[in-house]
Amino acid sequence: MELTAQYRRMLGALLPRGPAWDSEDLLLTGLAPSLAEVHGRGDALMLETDPHSVTELIDRYENISGLP
Repeated sequence: MELTAQYRRMLGALLPRGPAWDSEDLLLTGLAPSLAEVHGRGDALMLETDPHSVTELIDRYENISGLP
């Protein structure tokens, strides 16, 4: 299942039960892609912790290592 859809379902599940709350609210549908993007960026950051797979933080690793 797509990550955005998973976040959409999770947000709907967090709402209180009752007629005042609609789990199909467009606000939740709008928030889900942002949360999925943050999740994806977190996954990408985990790859950056290994110097063998670093791409975005290469400048920092070079500075720390004293490389030009």
